[in-house]
Amino acid sequence: MKITYEKSNNSVLIYIYLRNIDRKDISTIPALRSDLLLDSYNNWLGIEIFNIDELKREDNELSLLNSKYENIKNEKVEMYKDQLTILFDSSLEIASRIGVTANLDFNEDGIFGVELIMDNNFGKLEIIEPFLLKNK
Repeated sequence: MKITYEKSNNSVLIYIYLRNIDRKDISTIPALRSDLLLDSYNNWLGIEIFNIDELKREDNELSLLNSKYENIKNEKVEMYKDQLTILFDSSLEIASRIGVTANLDFNEDGIFGVELIMDNNFGKLEIIEPFLLKNK
């Protein structure tokens, strides 16, 4: 998992890559109801994305269920029914949630990544530091 983080005047653009970039066409489901997950110290732990039933294929199987994600250390990516949960550190307890909307990118291999556009004040970024792609 890799994360890009771009801050402008009053907003932040975040992209969570769940897979390596491939050359396959990507589709987007916009504005899905989501919650940012925070610990008791206001550290951003992850995100839950709800109602992903738009990803159903003709055979009524969620394409995400065919995806394989390598969880490294304490990170966790899991799908339960129509909810996607991404945790940057699954060993920490979720203390609060902030409602946001997320754009979900996917292709024939499953979910590719998650895009978030939100205001600057949403939590501390210490836990995502190991996942951030650095500009050279």
